[in-house]
Amino acid sequence: MPFVRPAALATDTATAVDVARHALAALAVEEGYLVLLQPTSPLRTSEDIDTCIKACTRSSAGACVSVQEVDKTPYWMFTRGEDGVLRPFVEDRPIPSARQLAPPVYLLNGAVYVVDIGMFQKAGTFVPTGVSSHIMGQERSIDIDSAADLDAARRLVEKTSPAS
Repeated sequence: MPFVRPAALATDTATAVDVARHALAALAVEEGYLVLLQPTSPLRTSEDIDTCIKACTRSSAGACVSVQEVDKTPYWMFTRGEDGVLRPFVEDRPIPSARQLAPPVYLLNGAVYVVDIGMFQKAGTFVPTGVSSHIMGQERSIDIDSAADLDAARRLVEKTSPAS
């Protein structure tokens, strides 16, 4: 075993950034690409991973993350003040009058993060400024954070698996 993660990095409050920094230091790795594959995203494919890695090596972005298009636009979302008054969540543009007029938006799906190690160490994030993206379909973007998510993933796998 190359190293053991300290107890402080094995808690619910430990961040992936802190865990990755510890692993890089323990292994004395200072260059190349860091790939984070969270276990809560089991439906990603090797092609998704390869596409993200290739996006980093073919461009000057230095990082690529997987995303999914979302059907709920933040341009129709609001924050609510203590006074009960709603304020647009996206304040720098008018609220679109129709769904079709809102620009497409994407959500980090947590499946694949690839980042140049030097960039990661400097920025302290898996999603630095100028990050590239790989769009994954919603069926592979399930992020299992609850029992309902696990049930949805099981149903999808059962539905798409060939009969035994």
